[in-house]
Amino acid sequence: MEGTDSIQHLQVPDTAELQLSCPDLDDLRSQRQERTRSAMEALDSGLMKRTLPDICSHISLEERAAVCIQRHFRGHLGRKEYLQALFYKFEEV
Repeated sequence: MEGTDSIQHLQVPDTAELQLSCPDLDDLRSQRQERTRSAMEALDSGLMKRTLPDICSHISLEERAAVCIQRHFRGHLGRKEYLQALFYKFEEV
């Protein structure tokens, strides 16, 4: 009967004593998003930035619009400068 004594501690308690609590779904979602974000950043940070929403979601819509306009304008200036440098190099030859 020695074997039955070692199994008794494995018995499930009475179901009246068990109580399940509802998990915090927002907390689970944020933890999952953080795990996904960190895994994607470890693999390819460019992919992460294109795929997942910004970490800085506290920025207002107006600020996002201003950043978007600045990004496009700076890109325009960069392409314009590159084109001028390309013409300059072409004229040298």
